[in-house]
Amino acid sequence: MNLLHGSRLCFFARRNQGDDVQIEKRCTMLSLKAFFLIGSLVSCALAQEQDTLLLKAQSLQRQGKLSDAVHYLSEVLLLQPLHHEARILYARYLGWQQQLQKARTEYELVLRAVPHHPDARFGLSQILAWTGQLDSALSYLRPLVEEYPRNSEYRTLLGNILLWRGRLPEAEQNYRDAIRLDSANVDAARGLARVLRRTNRLEEASQWYWRVLLLEPLDVEPRVELRRLAYQAALEIHFGTTLEFFNLEERSSHSVYSTEVYYEIDNTWKPFVHFSRISKFGATATQFGGGIYFSPASGTSLFAQVLGSSPSGVMPKWDVNTDLNQSLFGRFEGIMGYRLLSFPSSSAHVFSPGITWYLQGNAWITPRLYLARSTDGSLSRSFVWTFFYQLDDFTRLRLGGVAGAETFRATTLQEIAKTSSAGGLLGVQTRLSRSLALNGQYLFTSIEGGLRSHQIVLFLALLF
Repeated sequence: MNLLHGSRLCFFARRNQGDDVQIEKRCTMLSLKAFFLIGSLVSCALAQEQDTLLLKAQSLQRQGKLSDAVHYLSEVLLLQPLHHEARILYARYLGWQQQLQKARTEYELVLRAVPHHPDARFGLSQILAWTGQLDSALSYLRPLVEEYPRNSEYRTLLGNILLWRGRLPEAEQNYRDAIRLDSANVDAARGLARVLRRTNRLEEASQWYWRVLLLEPLDVEPRVELRRLAYQAALEIHFGTTLEFFNLEERSSHSVYSTEVYYEIDNTWKPFVHFSRISKFGATATQFGGGIYFSPASGTSLFAQVLGSSPSGVMPKWDVNTDLNQSLFGRFEGIMGYRLLSFPSSSAHVFSPGITWYLQGNAWITPRLYLARSTDGSLSRSFVWTFFYQLDDFTRLRLGGVAGAETFRATTLQEIAKTSSAGGLLGVQTRLSRSLALNGQYLFTSIEGGLRSHQIVLFLALLF
């Protein structure tokens, strides 16, 4: 019955009945019914509008428009400040935007109204963990895991916090429990792979990283880690040979024979020592030194090397080389390198930025620019691109090209400043057995003045 119909009945009753009290009661009841009906319709309309905005926000987030999603959720909360689901989603998106303090405030507002709200407690424990307040995060999370023992997401976060605290056996157990509850939990699979890598169970770590890649084909971390794990061992001894031949008789061939010994410490540090005998441009030199590979976190690695050389007039007195690799966003990994070549009378600084782009499937490409500046003011550059394809767990092919100066492999100032070349390379890296790996490459370069070079590089690695 609508309000207009109720008014008509009141008018009709006043005309045909003499009991004013009954008429007034009936009019009052009809008016109240109409009022509540209109209120219900308005409330329903408001609820539908809130739900529409909520769905719109989730849709925008899936499209990658996170800022727009946050805006829509703020509109929902203006309409209904007590819409707890909207506020929790709003806090979650703020956390993804690294607005951690604001996200924490939103979660706490929900918990003031509903102290035991599980999603708010879980969200707050995430924020506390991300800001390094691990004990506080555990105080919210452990009761949640006890109350909801079959929630895979809760166990995954508990595993993450335990991993960050270095309690690896407990972290591993929680990751395995989370995977048992949800076999498609990619975060738990990634966490388990990290634990296995840190506890030196490299073969099983590789299996779980492949599982992560299967669940998330565009994830950079498993690709980077699989590259490292395929040839990694606690103790490695590398024997290398480099031979370079030229088409002109007046240019003598070059050769390098080297030995390197690597020892992994705590799956994070891998120091090594280097010794080589180099023959180049008719002179021979002995090079010695060492360096380290450092992986402080998944997706981050640092390489540093310092080599000294005996006086020869060919090799630099000191050769210092560093490389930083860092996972960026999406399918990209950044590279930044620096090399110092110090000769008795001058030196050269080489900067080498690059980026790795992981393509679909088991392929990636790395373009890299080498910029050199000598103390005499001369500048040179070279560009190298390399395409990689992973045939299987332990075999990788590479194909590439070079252009510009010899900056990317130079050992003399003449090569850095004056020599111009172009060419291509083809290589393969494979693990022949559990304790034996092979890395080979052929590089052809056409050098100015009609000179052509054929370089063959072979490395044999013993893995223990």
